[in-house]
Parts: sequence; C-alpha cells; structure tokens
Amino acid sequence: MRRPKVMKSLIVLNEILTNYFRSIQSAKSEGQKIAYVSVGFPVEILYSIDILPICIQTHAALIGALKTSKFILEDVEGRLGYAADLCSEIKMSLGIALSKEKITGMGPPSPDLVVSANNVCNQITKCAEVLSHYYKVPRFFIDMPFVAKDTYSYTLQYIKSQLRNFIEFLEEYTDQKFDYSRLWETCYQTEMSRLIWRDILQLCKHSPAPISALDIFVHMVPLSSLRGKKNVVRYYELLKLEIEERVKANDAAVPEERYRLGWDHLPIYHKTKYLSNLFSKYGGVFVVAPFLDVTTQDLTIYDQFEMNITMMEKTDLDFSKFSAEKILELLTHEYSMIYVNRNLDYKAKHISSLVDEYSLDGFVFHLNRGCKSQCLSQYRLQQIIKEKFGINSLIIDGDSMDPRFFSENQITTRIEAFMESLKKRKNSQRSNAPYSF
Repeated sequence: MRRPKVMKSLIVLNEILTNYFRSIQSAKSEGQKIAYVSVGFPVEILYSIDILPICIQTHAALIGALKTSKFILEDVEGRLGYAADLCSEIKMSLGIALSKEKITGMGPPSPDLVVSANNVCNQITKCAEVLSHYYKVPRFFIDMPFVAKDTYSYTLQYIKSQLRNFIEFLEEYTDQKFDYSRLWETCYQTEMSRLIWRDILQLCKHSPAPISALDIFVHMVPLSSLRGKKNVVRYYELLKLEIEERVKANDAAVPEERYRLGWDHLPIYHKTKYLSNLFSKYGGVFVVAPFLDVTTQDLTIYDQFEMNITMMEKTDLDFSKFSAEKILELLTHEYSMIYVNRNLDYKAKHISSLVDEYSLDGFVFHLNRGCKSQCLSQYRLQQIIKEKFGINSLIIDGDSMDPRFFSENQITTRIEAFMESLKKRKNSQRSNAPYSF
C-alpha cells in the first residue's frame, strides 16, 4: 500500500469555491437578491427564482478550519451576551455576518431576506431572527417537525403547504411568477450530485480505504452550498473518478491501515489534521461518518421517477412535463427525512448497518459541546454498538468551531488508550481463531 498524492480535484474545488465567493461579492452590484439560509434549507427554490442563497454556516466552517474562530466567538459573546457553551457554529455565523470588518475577504454582503428551517438545528431559528432584525429584512421560517417514529401523512402535508407558502411569498417579494420547470431542473442537478456522492462514500468500503472520511467533509461543501448547479455535478464526477483510480492502484489514505473507524458528528475543524495524523500513526483510518449521509437518504427524486436512462438522454428531459405538486412532495421528503432529523432508533439502525458495510473495528463519537440536541444520544449509541457488535468506541469532548474547549494532552492520552484497546481486541480475535490445515 502506498500513500496517494494530493488530490487534483482539490484544485477544482478551490476554483469552484473561489468563483462562488466572487459571485457573492459581486451579486449586490449586479442587482441580484441575496438570501441568508440555514443548512438544510431547500435552496433549489431560491435558485429557481434567481435569488442567491448564502449559507453562513458554511462560511463559519471554512473559517473554523483556518483556526481563526476564537476571536470571532469572543467578540460575539461580548457584544451579544451569549454564553460560551452555546452552539459555536451559530455564534460563528452571527460573528461573520455582523462583524465583517474583522474577517476581510470572507464576510458576505448584507442579505435582502433571511430564510431558515429547523430540520438540522433548532438554534438556527434564533440566529435567523437576530440577522433579520439586525439587517431589517424579511424573514421566512419553514417548520420541519422531528421524525420521532414514523412519517405521518399530515406532517408531510404540513411541510408541503409551507413550501407552497414560501413560493407564494417569493412571487410577491420578487414580483415574478415562479417557474416550476426551473425548480425541477435545479432539483434534478442536485439529485445527480447526490447519486454520485453516494457512490463516492461507498468507495470507502474498499480496503485499504482510498480517502479518509474526515477529508471527505471538505468535498461536501458544494453539495451543501451550491446544490442544483451543473458544475457541481461535473466536480463530483471528477472526484469519483479520482477516488476510483486510487482504489484500482490500491492507494491508501493510511498506508499501514490496521483499524477501520467510524466518526459521528461534525469534524473538529480546527483539529482535523492533528486527529487524522494521530489516528493514522496507529494505523487507524476513518472510513465512514453518518453526517456525510445527510444527502443520501432513502427517498430520492431519481428513484421515484425511475429515470433509468443514459446520461446523454438525461440532458434532454422536458422538465415542464412534471407536476408542481410532485416536486413539492419530493422536496418535503428530501429535507424532512435527513439523518439529523431522525430518532434514536433510526440512528442506531443506520450506524449498525455502517459497522457491517464498512467492516468497522471501532467508532469515535465527537461530543460537540454546543450541539446538545444531536449529542445527547451518543452515549446510548455507544452502548448499542458495544452490545450488538462488541466493538470498542471512544467519546471525544470538543467543539467543532471553538478551540477553547479542546485539551490536546487529554485527548491524545485517551486516543492512545483507545487504539491500544483496538489492538488487544484484534490480537484476541487472532488467538481465538480456529487453526486451518
């Protein structure tokens, strides 16, 4: 096994993001409307009526990865009186939007409206309210109930009616008629990206893993901020091809791969490289992360319409033939059924399936300090995979954005002990294995 070279697709990704940020900065001067959106909001609707969506949380993640988040967080806490243990991603989002002068070149222009949904995070609702009040612009909120057990028809109807109301709101706001054929085409491009993304994630089932799941988080940015764009489809085709070449060449993300690991929750952006290096030192590689699956849930536009046609034929689809009600129904499923909006039983089944599919030796749970709603279940999930599979797991205390809540010495000690436990378990399995003649 050999370590692969730096991915060429990262150069393309950099170009896509650079052009995206440039388009954001020039949008105002070109007269284009801008909407601040939350992660998990159906941005395809905005693109379909020529409103540019800006996901402030994506900006926050990128700045967090640059390790410049500490002073932004402290500034927001001081000026707005927020506690240190509130969601750092929300505080970063507010800091970026309200203190642009402190992050030259990264701060987005002021919005014309603010839109949000609570399918990923409830705290984003308050964030949107603050931004709307600060900029004195309209706000639209879509309530997507938590999927506690089953998806009820009245819940889906409730969400679909809100999507319809949102479109009517946009028609009145922009003074133009909404074109559902454009929405279909935009959603179709999203779906093509999603299908390729699913293939990319599944390539990590190969041993040795061609890429680390922690690195894949970087490649997820276009799918969260540029959904529905044709250049994103082309990018994921390139990324998939490059990872497939790694598989064929037997290139390994970790040359001496010994332990295949899962990672739960968001990365610790400011410590991703440190964690990757430390785990790889012991032959550990992260091959899967449930949060990467937020774009590959059960029901897809592609599967619903069984578009079993070649890529060449797909480019000639007449989107005007598809009904408005059907696209709203499919968007309702797409955005309400994502992983983070599901109950403990669903998450347990999903993680259990990953243990089998990706041949996991262990699992690491990132107990994200500010994200209590998503992290409360992690201790139970840890217990479930221990009881069901007997695999060891580790809970790492930290924060995806805030470096003040990460003790490198403590985490290093715990990771070393965890990797030693994986080694003992593997040695025990070998010693108990039957002899072959």
